[in-house]
Amino acid sequence: MKLFAFIVLAAIFVGLAKAQCPNFGKMDFVFALDSSKSTGAENWSEVQNLVTRIISHFSLGLEKARFSVFRFNRIPHRRSEIFLNSFIDDKPGLITAVYNLPYYGSGSYIGRALQHAKSVSLSESNGNRAGYKDIVVTVTDGRTYDDMLAPSNSLRDSNVLTYAVGVQPTNGRGTRNDKLLEIAGSAQNLFLTNLIGFNGAYDGIITALERDLCA
Repeated sequence: MKLFAFIVLAAIFVGLAKAQCPNFGKMDFVFALDSSKSTGAENWSEVQNLVTRIISHFSLGLEKARFSVFRFNRIPHRRSEIFLNSFIDDKPGLITAVYNLPYYGSGSYIGRALQHAKSVSLSESNGNRAGYKDIVVTVTDGRTYDDMLAPSNSLRDSNVLTYAVGVQPTNGRGTRNDKLLEIAGSAQNLFLTNLIGFNGAYDGIITALERDLCA
């Protein structure tokens, strides 16, 4: 009887530990946000809400999660970029900074954005830490003027977890799901808002992080 009770308690403890893992995850987390014209102002507000909801799910700190957020269209915009060491333990300040990111621009070069995420956002000088899991979430419609497969693979070759959120463009052209899959690396890491909404994308990303970080 005592052994059975111990097994039950152990199972409950493991379950709780896994459920709480993302809140205490040691990770350096980068959001790459497509701010090209096709995204649309209405979608931009939804994208900002998605990012801040994910940030709010985690604990920030010197030995906890850190976040970087940048927007891109033709180029990644460094002047407005939030770096991993910009708001180390200031969640309200980080959330305010996300909502202050401007929306404008035209053209979309996702490959450049992914290269930027690896070489700039995840650089040691901008707050990246050895021994912490690197994550890149790209939010876009998947339409691009450059190659994205090579930089996507380069991130994964460097043990970076990659996810993609597909946003339905406002020009009626639809998402490029084949390109979004290249960004995500697998179907289980791809979340299409036209199918599951932004709430579904949030739930999917949190579940994926629990799967990948807490296994």
